[in-house]
Amino acid sequence: MEPVVASALGFMVLGEYLAADRDATAVLLVALVAMVAATVALARSSARNEAPASIGS
Repeated sequence: MEPVVASALGFMVLGEYLAADRDATAVLLVALVAMVAATVALARSSARNEAPASIGS
């Protein structure tokens, strides 16, 4: 989440933006979709491997 927060703060607070042409934008969108899919897959994998917490121990 740190890179996402840093990007959001740079955009909102500092007024930064990414100037890219159409080809670069397409590559960036594909990379963003791949990053989100990998994050979801890792989160699901981690959740499956976690032992359920026992109550009252």
